[in-house]
Amino acid sequence: LTGGIIDRAVQFSGVTSEQIRSQACKLLGLCVEKLRISEAFTDELDTAKEALLVRVTDKSQAVRNGAIKACGSFFAGSFDAEEQEYNDVKIALLWSMEHDPSLA
Repeated sequence: LTGGIIDRAVQFSGVTSEQIRSQACKLLGLCVEKLRISEAFTDELDTAKEALLVRVTDKSQAVRNGAIKACGSFFAGSFDAEEQEYNDVKIALLWSMEHDPSLA
């Protein structure tokens, strides 16, 4: 069931509608928040991560903001070992902070 929800959210994160892409990012963030406490869902977390990294540089400000907020779910209450696992997410967030004028 969980994989199906994430797969559907990933599918919706690539549609043309800005509002649907933004909501898909929020849904992925919620899934990450709930699943990151278990090691049984690493494939699902990787799928969500890859979809969110693409949306961090989306042409729509609302989608970018949704993706950035969702990426924060990878680090909420985390330990250093987990942060190393999501270093590519951290790099994307730092790039966004430096280069995205809509975040200022």
